[in-house]
Amino acid sequence: MSAAFDTLLRFEAVTNVLTSGGKPSVLEAEAVIAKLVEQSDGARCTVLAGAGLTIDAVALFVAATGVRAVHFGSGLRFDGKGR
Repeated sequence: MSAAFDTLLRFEAVTNVLTSGGKPSVLEAEAVIAKLVEQSDGARCTVLAGAGLTIDAVALFVAATGVRAVHFGSGLRFDGKGR
């Protein structure tokens, strides 16, 4: 994933990359997301973490990964359940 992200960082038109960190849920990919955030430091590209993120988990996830943008999609979840 790191090599693919490096490739995307070379393109000026790519300003955001939506990723789950290669897992069904970003909550299972904190280390990967944190590495991508570190890799994007100084680039014009923002890591947009999404998939399986809950309102209850977002604050701790952001603190653990340093990610500055998250995506909840149309199925906003509370306690892991759609409403």
